[in-house]
Amino acid sequence: MARGACAKDGGVTYLLAFTGTSGSLDKITFHAENTEDLPKGLRAIVLDPGSDSVLDASSELHASVGDFRTLVIGSETYIAKAKAMNRLYALALIGVSPNPFGRMLRIRYSLPFTGVSQVNFSMVDLRGRELWTLRGQTGAGPKELVWSGLSAGKRPIAAGMYVLSMKALDDKGKISGVFQRRVTYLP
Repeated sequence: MARGACAKDGGVTYLLAFTGTSGSLDKITFHAENTEDLPKGLRAIVLDPGSDSVLDASSELHASVGDFRTLVIGSETYIAKAKAMNRLYALALIGVSPNPFGRMLRIRYSLPFTGVSQVNFSMVDLRGRELWTLRGQTGAGPKELVWSGLSAGKRPIAAGMYVLSMKALDDKGKISGVFQRRVTYLP
């Protein structure tokens, strides 16, 4: 399955979803044909969402059932933008702001297309006491949530340094990734 998005600055992007009916995780071999017929100044590449790998679309490529890839056809400028956007599909705790924070802490994170079915956040003081937990939104791409600086009991926390933790789990409950950031609360 492919779904395209066209841009005015010289390119088109297709999200490729590899599906199957056998229920197995079979390897699929694929490539783009006739890339030599593209207009001058355009080329075709394949990106693995969330990674920095750039593959020539005309070469023999591999995927498994359930995988996603991005086919990008365009100018060098368009391809550079597509590569930057592709990083938004990596598993990451992108950032927290402001830090130090007062009333609200904005937490930005991103998730890949596959491998994460649950993401949990917690705020822990320097003694290791968990003050707050929240199950984050899932689905591929960048996400954001806001923490009000209140404990699980809806009481304001004390001024000081804390550790924000993000834990991503796959569909079997296995940890896909853990990220931590120190944050400072100044009421």
